[in-house]
Amino acid sequence: RTTPALRALARTARRQRTDLPRLVPLARRLTAAGEALTGPATDLGDLLESVEEQDGIENLLGIVYGAANAGNGFDASGHYLRGQVLSGVCGQYTNTPYFGCDAQFGEAQLEGDSETRAVAARSRGLTSTPAKAASPAAGESAPDSSGLLDYLLGEESR
Repeated sequence: RTTPALRALARTARRQRTDLPRLVPLARRLTAAGEALTGPATDLGDLLESVEEQDGIENLLGIVYGAANAGNGFDASGHYLRGQVLSGVCGQYTNTPYFGCDAQFGEAQLEGDSETRAVAARSRGLTSTPAKAASPAAGESAPDSSGLLDYLLGEESR
C-alpha cells in the first residue's frame, strides 16, 4: 500500500516529465551568460572588497556630510542653516530702475542724464557700444603702457 505523499510525488513527476525538457534551452543560455560574467563578477567582487577594507562607504558619506556642512553650520546647540540678509539699494525687486542697482525686470529706462543711462545700459549688456576713451588734455601725451603690457603678456611675446 502507498502513502498519500508518494502518490502526490508520482503525480508531480508525471507532470514534470513534459515540463522539464522545455527548460533545457533556458538552462543552456543561463550557463553561457554565467560563464561570460565570471570576469566582471570577479572584478566587481575585488572592487567591493577593497572598498570595504578601506572604509569606502564611510568615507563617501563623510564627503556628503562635509558638503552639506559647507553651507550649514554646527555649534554647541546643534546644526543651523546659514542665511544671508539682503540689504542696500538692490534688496527689493522693482520695475522702476535706479542708478546703482541692476536688479530690475524688463527693459525699463534709467532716470538721469544720457551718459548715466549709457553706462548703466552697457553694464547690463543692453548695448555693445563701448564708452569713448578719455583723450589726453592738450599738451599731454598718453601714458606709456608698454611696461604693463610686458608684465601682462610677457616680454618675449612682443
